[in-house]
Amino acid sequence: MQKTNVHLNPFIEKISYITRAYELCSAEPCKTLNLSQTELDIIAFLANNPGSDTAGDIATYRYISKASISLTVDSLIQKKLLTAIPDSDDRRRIHLTLTKKAAAMVTIINDSREKLREVLFEGFTPQEKESFLKGVFLIAENAHQFINQKNSEE
Repeated sequence: MQKTNVHLNPFIEKISYITRAYELCSAEPCKTLNLSQTELDIIAFLANNPGSDTAGDIATYRYISKASISLTVDSLIQKKLLTAIPDSDDRRRIHLTLTKKAAAMVTIINDSREKLREVLFEGFTPQEKESFLKGVFLIAENAHQFINQKNSEE
């Protein structure tokens, strides 16, 4: 059987390389810390975004499905990495707090993300990096506006 050559849009193909590099840089801390990728992502989100500490915040900013967040939060609570604290003003709103055990993992997680940055920006001059980041932020903002528009149409 002959393999068919798959021709992806070059832009999409390059994004998939970045995604795969992210997964590879996360693989070691996931293995070392006995975490799934989503567990690692939620711990990192909560550690690096003070004040954004609800499942809704995670869904809004990380675009992880609410079902996946719910299952992952339950798993992290069982592993004693998260606590869930009802809001004092609205008992339906639950704040997620990292335990000391999870907080100890944050350095390892952030180091893996720094490794990814090093890999991605290897060979860039400071000016090239700055220019690239400006472009990425503009692309991301355009994508965010598009997502919000589509969500408001639903």
